[in-house]
Amino acid sequence: MNRVLVVDDEDLILNMVKEAIEKMGFRAITAKSATEALSIFHDERPGTVITDLNLGGDMDGVSLCSRIRYEDKSVVVVAMSGYFSEYDKIYCLEAGFSDFLSKPVQLDALFSAVQCAFDRRSRWMNIV
Repeated sequence: MNRVLVVDDEDLILNMVKEAIEKMGFRAITAKSATEALSIFHDERPGTVITDLNLGGDMDGVSLCSRIRYEDKSVVVVAMSGYFSEYDKIYCLEAGFSDFLSKPVQLDALFSAVQCAFDRRSRWMNIV
């Protein structure tokens, strides 16, 4: 089953995104911090990670993305934030993010991002 790791320090958003992903037929795994997300990433090896950029704790979403992409280039990482400037988008692309979701997350945008992530990963895995 396709697994999606969702990372956000806000319970409401975390639960809403998890529920929506599960209704799409994917398995959603959640983490409330980047440190917890890395541990889960190592255990579960999800194909897609959706992370808030402004996580509390020792690591933000950009650093989390960089760490994940350093370890596994085939994972698709999607940024989630309440506000994206052009600078933020460029910075995120350079860190390895593949897509962006604005908060509040619209369900059609979430569905599209998750579907595109798995399509992209599938194409890459077929090349290797």
